[in-house]
Amino acid sequence: MRVIHSIGTPYFSSVMLFDDVVRVLFPTAPWITRGEAANFGVFMHDFWAMLTRWDSDEKIYMRECGSKPGMAVKFESPDGDKHPYALFRKLYRTWHVKIASTALKFVTVNEKQTHCTMNALTVLSKMLPIYPSTYKVFNILNIRCDALVKREKGPNGNSRTALGLLADQ
Repeated sequence: MRVIHSIGTPYFSSVMLFDDVVRVLFPTAPWITRGEAANFGVFMHDFWAMLTRWDSDEKIYMRECGSKPGMAVKFESPDGDKHPYALFRKLYRTWHVKIASTALKFVTVNEKQTHCTMNALTVLSKMLPIYPSTYKVFNILNIRCDALVKREKGPNGNSRTALGLLADQ
């Protein structure tokens, strides 16, 4: 993904790929195996680190994205207008919220979806140094994870399950 974007592959829309990863691929994470979830979490970490780098500074964005065909506003004209930095930042925030809302659907105190919850937490734990990048999202996820930890401890407060340990990260 990074290489295809950096070499300026014509008719390869980086923006569409980023959008599809967040809107199509990320929501499927709860239904894959635990190992696949860990691998997907590493992928999401690298993916989000790249987007965060571009979001952090307009000069970096312009140097690494400003002239690339993958950032074209219209897919049909890769040499045409590119997404301006302000629009990219807006897309970045939208993707951030989409990942959070998808994760929150599965990081709930629901005993019937333990596998889905484990996978969502596995992916999020691999993204931890980079994501979430806003205090509000961090706080909401933290509250949900605390509720999971309390539920998994049980009435005596001693029993620890894999789900409880993962949520405690």
